[in-house]
Amino acid sequence: MKKKIKNKRKGIALLGVLIVVIFLGMLMATAFLSASTYRTSTLVKSGSDRALYCAQAGVEEALRVLRNGAGGLGVNWAGVPNPTDVFGTDPAGNTITVGQYTIVPDPIGPVPDGVWFNIPYQITGQAESLDGPDTVRRLDVVLRAMNPSSNMFTSSSVVRVRGGRTINGNVLGDRIFFDQASSANPTQVSGSVNFITSVDGVGPESNVQVGGQVNQVSNVVFPVINMSNFTGEGILRIPDGETLDLSAINPLTVSGGRGIIFAEGVLRVKGILSGGPLAIAAAGNILITDSVGGTFDTSAIPFTPDDPNVQLGLFSQGSVIIDSTAPQNLNINAFIMANQSFETNGAPNSKTQLNILGSVCVYGNNGGDASVFETGAYTNAAFDYNTNFQNNNRIPQMFYFANLLELAITGDPV
Repeated sequence: MKKKIKNKRKGIALLGVLIVVIFLGMLMATAFLSASTYRTSTLVKSGSDRALYCAQAGVEEALRVLRNGAGGLGVNWAGVPNPTDVFGTDPAGNTITVGQYTIVPDPIGPVPDGVWFNIPYQITGQAESLDGPDTVRRLDVVLRAMNPSSNMFTSSSVVRVRGGRTINGNVLGDRIFFDQASSANPTQVSGSVNFITSVDGVGPESNVQVGGQVNQVSNVVFPVINMSNFTGEGILRIPDGETLDLSAINPLTVSGGRGIIFAEGVLRVKGILSGGPLAIAAAGNILITDSVGGTFDTSAIPFTPDDPNVQLGLFSQGSVIIDSTAPQNLNINAFIMANQSFETNGAPNSKTQLNILGSVCVYGNNGGDASVFETGAYTNAAFDYNTNFQNNNRIPQMFYFANLLELAITGDPV
């Protein structure tokens, strides 16, 4: 009897050990399955994050290309349909390929929105997953781009308009001030006044007449002139301090037919241009010493160009300055773009009449109080926006404003 009881106890003990072993095995299997599932989930999320990062890199590339003129195509740039590698670094600091992006324009193409174009793109990021297929994320974005020659005056800084000026076109600036004008000679702006921070002096009490709207607009990224676009192989280079007479230039043959001239420092420019479009870029200031650009009829505003295909672009890393040696009556037919200012040299009201057919865009000293436009040496001035810059811009290497307007992530990982 005692032996049977003893054997029974051993059997119960063995069964208990077996149950414990099975239970522990189940716990270990569950833990392993959980760890495996977590690892797979983490890898998928990591691949998804990398794909999203690649798509975001594609957005930055699209903005960069548009801001640099999109290779001359502007808002009609067709994107990068083939995958482009995106690089990063691993924890050891080694350069690795994170994934790729593609940039494809939406078939609807650029949509006009006032002086802006809204351009929809589908930007896809793709990253290799360590387990399983590649992870793909797509961003549907709308980039807002504007030709900087879309207004008569454009600046990211202070714009001050002297009393009695006539402006046929729009004005866009950060802070805009209109000086007091007289009732006999009011300031007239035919277009809209678009300000980012503030506008002062508009209204009948200041004798400032605005034909369009007075609008506060969102801040935009203003392009700074990138001289690398003008310094490639085969570009005609002019030494610092030289004078360029445009009447001696054939824009159709200069720089191998590219229509670009680069000045290595300060450049003096004068003369009537004919034959086609021309872009002049200077690493220093550009000094206008006489009438420049194509000829135009100044008898009434709007001015009429004799040849709308003759378009001059003056790009300065410094300032574009009407020199003190310029004549009493000066005509300028050009798009003027400068990083610092557009101004006249000479005593106030020491000259008679300034006529500008074109557009002026100045980056300026954002946050400073000085106006980036100053034409006080001329008693009278008329500024007429050249609509050909908006509808038929042919100036080589034109810069663009470009900003992200809308962004939507299409689904989760797809």
